[in-house]
This record gives sequence, structure tokens and C-alpha cells, in this order.
Amino acid sequence: MGGAGERITDPDVYWYWFIVTAATVGYGDYTPTTTEGYLVSIYVIIGGVATITTLFARIAQTIDNAKGRRMLGRQELRVSGHIVVLGYVPGRTETIIDRLVAEESREIVVCAWEDQVEEHPVAHREDVHFVRGNLTDDDVLHRAAVSEAAAVLVDGRDDYVARRRLRPRDLERYVDRAERALIFSERELLRSEWH
Repeated sequence: MGGAGERITDPDVYWYWFIVTAATVGYGDYTPTTTEGYLVSIYVIIGGVATITTLFARIAQTIDNAKGRRMLGRQELRVSGHIVVLGYVPGRTETIIDRLVAEESREIVVCAWEDQVEEHPVAHREDVHFVRGNLTDDDVLHRAAVSEAAAVLVDGRDDYVARRRLRPRDLERYVDRAERALIFSERELLRSEWH
């Protein structure tokens, strides 16, 4: 090994120093002095840069995929003691969420039908999670951790949806630990303290 600056005009030395400089790996205290040493060093430098680049790209992709699943309501939640709101009505559901967390801070899971909303309606709130799909499907209720919920609220678009599509007795097998299962419809919400 020799010091920097030796025979810099020789092609093998020149390309070695070019790669070291371009890769910004640093010059170090020792450098190779033979053509074979230069080739091995260049191989290690390029391989290392490619490996690190691939690693960071995969980490970024994993983070982006997780964010996408969160925004689209496709993630499986690992929460307990939370409140599940089945159904989404713009404006009204946000009011219900605000009232639910006004007295006691707790996590909320909003479950929306596929035709109600495409992305997380309150993504700016860290305490509100989102699940989207057919709310009568076992997979959707499992992803929302309904069986671990402290309470389940059904926020129906109208009386028919609230009373026919999602009934408390249909949810009983999922809400073993739940304190209550309530149904909110437009008429009931207007008569209640929520509005």
C-alpha cells in the first residue's frame, strides 16, 4: 500500500482515484499500489454503494407501502380498549369522534364502507385509525380489532342502513369485551347530545 498521489496519470491509478472520489468513500490512510489492488477496491466500493442504495430503497418502499395501507384502510390494527365507529358520514362522524375523545383520550377506529370514502378521512389525527371494506365481512371486522374494542358505535347513513345492514345482535360474536354497541342514525343523532 502506498500514499495518495503516486502515478496519478497511469490509467489504473487514475480510475481508482476517480471512483474513490465519485463514490465519496474517502481516501483513507492507505491505498492499493497494484492494478489488482485497484480493481478489488473499486469492486468493493461499487458493491458497497449499490448495497447501501438498495437497502435504503427497500426501507423507503416499506415505509411508503405502510403509509399507503394506512391511508387506504387496508392495514390490520393491533389495538385494544379502543372505540370502533362502523360507518362514515362526512362531518357527522368527525363530530362523534371529537365528542368521544373530549373527556378521555383513547384511540378510535373508523370503519367505512367502500362506497363511503376512498382514503382515511381524518388522517391528520394520530389517535384515529381507518379500515375500509364491507363492514359485514369478518376480515374487515378483524382488521379493525372489533373483538378487542371497548365500545362499538354504528354510524348509519340512514335508518335502513343502520338497522338492517349492521345490527348489534349481528356484532355480538365480535364484541365480547365491548361495553356497548350503539346505533346512530341521522334522526337519533339530531335528538341526542351529540349534535
